[in-house]
Amino acid sequence: MIDLFKRLDELRGKDPCGIYHLKINNKSYIGSSYNIKKRLRRHRFMLKGNRHDNKHLQNLYNKYQTCEYEILELCNNTINNLELRKLEKSWIEKFNNNINLDCPVKGIGGTNEKPIYQYSKQGSLIKLWPSAMIAARELNIHFAPIHACANPNVKQSKSAYGYVWSYEPLINYKYECNTGSNLQTREVHLYLKEGAYVQSFKSLSDCARYIADDINYKGNWKTIRTNIAYVLQKPLTRNVRKKYKASYNKALTLTKALSTGS
Repeated sequence: MIDLFKRLDELRGKDPCGIYHLKINNKSYIGSSYNIKKRLRRHRFMLKGNRHDNKHLQNLYNKYQTCEYEILELCNNTINNLELRKLEKSWIEKFNNNINLDCPVKGIGGTNEKPIYQYSKQGSLIKLWPSAMIAARELNIHFAPIHACANPNVKQSKSAYGYVWSYEPLINYKYECNTGSNLQTREVHLYLKEGAYVQSFKSLSDCARYIADDINYKGNWKTIRTNIAYVLQKPLTRNVRKKYKASYNKALTLTKALSTGS
């Protein structure tokens, strides 16, 4: 076991995917991540700040002021989310002294878990899921967009991953697409980081999709769209995925485009 609160030198230059084990006073917490190093840093940050979401782990740390870790199994980062969670569950079952609060396959549990309806954009019911977390893990998609779509307090998200989600049954529902309604739809011009002009796009979304395809991005292309929107506020100092820069002005080079105002 290795001290969690020392420098993670053994993981320097690595982004291991797989199953890890945290241990405090012979109590075990099992977790999984596509980037174990990043996840361990977050555990460390949350424990030090006394705000870890696992109250048992936090109480143990508060009492003993120590935590050790080890990597139990490495996986290829192409493994889908559900299979990774199933592997995590199998490791949890091997530790009788674990303090995990929930089943990594079934969902978050407790009062936070409630049924969610999955509809087509035409309003047809596809499935009633036990929770948004279970739906996300079974479909190998992210939980947050589903919850944002279903959350009545979030007005911007009308669909997620091509479906409409709701915590309540929908009656006479009419889908209204507002993709990009909170974004500027001005033409966007893409440049290499070195300044050479690449291509122009009618919208931030079109530009984001192009970059996602070009770099073979595995996440949601909308994340890149957010990156571009931020870059357009400070084009002199920010890159898009370490390869591009963007401007609302078109020129043969980025420098000339910026000189006309972006």
